[in-house]
Amino acid sequence: MKKPVGTGVLFPKNAHDEFMSVTRTRYSSMADRLKRKKLPPIAFTLDEFRADILSVMGGNEGGGLECRYCKQIFTIDGIAVDHAKPLSRGGSAGLDNIDYPCRADNYRKGAMTMQEYGSLLAFLETQHPLMRQDVLSRLEKAVQLASGAFANQGIINDLRKSGVWGQTQKARRDRKKAKESGLGAF
Repeated sequence: MKKPVGTGVLFPKNAHDEFMSVTRTRYSSMADRLKRKKLPPIAFTLDEFRADILSVMGGNEGGGLECRYCKQIFTIDGIAVDHAKPLSRGGSAGLDNIDYPCRADNYRKGAMTMQEYGSLLAFLETQHPLMRQDVLSRLEKAVQLASGAFANQGIINDLRKSGVWGQTQKARRDRKKAKESGLGAF
């Protein structure tokens, strides 16, 4: 997989500190996510991760990256770390399977492979260009919602055990029925 190369230095001021902070955060988040999902651990060090990102950024910590999907230019703070072939579909945990799209495209891509997502984008662009943004926006929101539900599963389980979840859901259904009946809340 050929990774896109960066566009040069965009914001040199404090670039080193930003680069070090963002890469540490992305690496830690990836390690935590893999551990939480009981997937194989990261197969590379933080220094190797930083070197890979730096190579993609054209060797400039303050450089920009071009998203392979939307072609937008973004800086290190907008980077997403993506497994080109999802781990859930047999992808490796090594750097050879890591890609750096923009966050929006990473959310939209979800568990699709790079080729599948590219095919979806091409289909929408050629067959349904007016619907393209709507479909992509819905994909992004769906993945964000699913991610949030997964992250909050422990809290939801605690609420279910305590009985609060059932009471809240019943109250929500009752409000919805009242609204649909035209009676409203009384």
